[in-house]
Amino acid sequence: MRQASLQERATVDNLARVQSDLVLTLKQAFYLYIQNSQLVAINADNVANRQSQLALARARLNSGLGLPSDVVTAETALDEAATNLVTARTNETLARINLALVMGIDPRTPIDAAPSTEPPVVGNDLQGLVGTALRQRPDILQAVNLVSAAKYGVNAARTGNAPSIAGNLFAQSRGENIPPGTESIGIGISVQWDPFDGGLTAGRVKEARANVDIAQAQLAGTQLTVVSDVSQAFINLRNAEQRLVTTDTEVVNATEGVRIAEGRFSRGIGLFLDIINAQAALVTARTNRASAQFGVDQARAALARAVGAPLPR
Repeated sequence: MRQASLQERATVDNLARVQSDLVLTLKQAFYLYIQNSQLVAINADNVANRQSQLALARARLNSGLGLPSDVVTAETALDEAATNLVTARTNETLARINLALVMGIDPRTPIDAAPSTEPPVVGNDLQGLVGTALRQRPDILQAVNLVSAAKYGVNAARTGNAPSIAGNLFAQSRGENIPPGTESIGIGISVQWDPFDGGLTAGRVKEARANVDIAQAQLAGTQLTVVSDVSQAFINLRNAEQRLVTTDTEVVNATEGVRIAEGRFSRGIGLFLDIINAQAALVTARTNRASAQFGVDQARAALARAVGAPLPR
């Protein structure tokens, strides 16, 4: 009974592990959808900026200060921006469909996801996070319960040829009158024991001990996996956070680059190609910023799963 009880607890722990994996998959799909939605907005802004730059090139040409090649370059850049916008919208739709599938709803269901970020994981010490994971990860708890269950299995196997004791008690009354005048009471005890079972019990004990060794080996392997998961997730998060800081600076510099290039061209002291290049750099910087934020959210979600953080309710 104790063995079965621990096996039941291990099954519950396995359910918690599956739920934790599902939560991580759902978070990854959600943040990917958020990222693609941001990329749609970035490319839509790029189209609007390319239209303004085309209008600027035409105005300069009509005033006799611009070149026809600038207009052609601006038109080409606008066409490219429009194509990228279509691609971004397609990727957003595919990400929405994937999110719906993970949620278990009709893929055609409209989803209006609010911009969100993954909350930071409590704790900045790697060793502390590993210790927490080794205490509360569902797969660790499952492996521990399976080891304990296997040990009880050894005790159960030893009772295979244990003596069997049975007892009985009876009472009897008989006679012509009511109540009868003759009564008797009997007590019986029987013991059955077969010490010669052809080695069946010894074989079962040996098998049960082997199951303990297997369960302990699986626990050790699970512990190594947990340490690896936490370490990798921790390193990935630190790299993602650093990349996010870098991309923030890139966006600020690229935005200023576009402003300077447009100002120089308007005053006739700059080339229109400088605007094209500056705008492309801005789109790249904003795209990298969205990707970096996705990396941080994904890394935080992975670290939360790695340490066995409580599931959202």
